[in-house]
Formats: sequence, structure tokens, C-alpha cells
Amino acid sequence: MLKLEELKEWFETIWNILVDINISINNIERLINRKNEEENKLRRVHGFFNYHFHQLRFIMVIQLFNLFSNKSNDKRSFYKLTNRLKNDKYDSKLKKLLFNNKLYEDTHLFKSKKDIINEVSLIDLDIQQNLYLIKKVMNIRDMAYAHKDPKVVEPIIITTKELRTLVDFAVNIYNQLSSKLFNTQAYFDTVDSWDIGNIIDQLIDYRNLTDKKKLMKISATNK
Repeated sequence: MLKLEELKEWFETIWNILVDINISINNIERLINRKNEEENKLRRVHGFFNYHFHQLRFIMVIQLFNLFSNKSNDKRSFYKLTNRLKNDKYDSKLKKLLFNNKLYEDTHLFKSKKDIINEVSLIDLDIQQNLYLIKKVMNIRDMAYAHKDPKVVEPIIITTKELRTLVDFAVNIYNQLSSKLFNTQAYFDTVDSWDIGNIIDQLIDYRNLTDKKKLMKISATNK
């Protein structure tokens, strides 16, 4: 039986994963799209940024795998969620939520299990349309990150654009269900507190200040 409290916990867990991958993809794109030559110099001097770039991709592959896996032991995936929404019986609290939704004039809310099943069927179709990218993530996780497969001669490549596509797709699924179940949506486009651009700007300012002090010291010594 699918319980309302269990469903809420599910959405909270998925929300945390979505925050993680949105921060990661934003910072990957920021590291790729360098603003000026000063940033190029910084990247050449500090190997940390190359390391962090690969670390962010690792995070994204693992978390996207968690969201889109259809393995039975991955209990927080979209596959598991939609499967239970379709096939499980609902507890009294979830039934009451659907009943109360009928009191709202807003027609976008789920008002019955049939409404949910219809929506989930549309999501299943969308997943099929993105299956090529999803399989890429599954294979990279299984063959490269979880355990190295010596039989794989050519590395599996997923581009930043493809990762962005899957991140946006995951957010859409979340909001598609959350908005119609709980009348709430989540927005992940603003993650300023975790923007690596702030760190880059501060490091450049520090380097410029340090270089200025060195020049002043040299100038004072030559007098």
C-alpha cells in the first residue's frame, strides 16, 4: 500500500537529488564557459578545477542513475515511484488528498487514481523518448564508475548538453507530479550560494592583489 507520508518522503528525497544535479550542471557549464583570459590562466595554474569538473560529472552520473534506474533495489527512482502510483493501493490519507483536490476549482490537480495513472502513462512515454540518454548514464555508471569493465574498449561519452537535457527532464517529471498532487512546484535555476563562479572571481581578485603587492614591493626596493 502506498502511504501519503511515504509519498511525501519520496518527493523530499528526489528534491534533494535535483538540487545536487542542478548545482553540478550549472557549475560544469560555468567551468566550460570561461569569461576571460584571466580565468584561462587560473585553470592552467590550479589543477583543482579540472579535478572538480570530473568530480561534478561523477556526481551527476550517479544521481541521474538513482533517478532513472529501473533496478528493483533502487527504491527512490522515478521508475519505482510511477510503478507504485499505478499499481499500489492508496492509504486513506492519500485518498483524502485526492478527494480534497476535487474541492478546488483548479482543474490541473489530481482528483482520482485514474488521473494519476493517465499522467504517469504520459511520463512513461517521455522516458521512452529519452531512453537513449538514460541508457548512456546507466552504462557509464555500471561500466566506468561502479566497476571498470575491461571488455569496454571505447569509452562511453555523454556530453554536457546531454547531461543538461536529463537534468531538465528530471525536474519536469518532479514538477509534473508534485504540482498535480500537492499543488507545489520547485525551481532550481537559482543556486547562487553554490556557484563556483564566485570562487573563481575571488581567486582572480586575490591573484591580482598579490601581483600588485609584488610590483609595489619591487618598485620600493628599486628606489
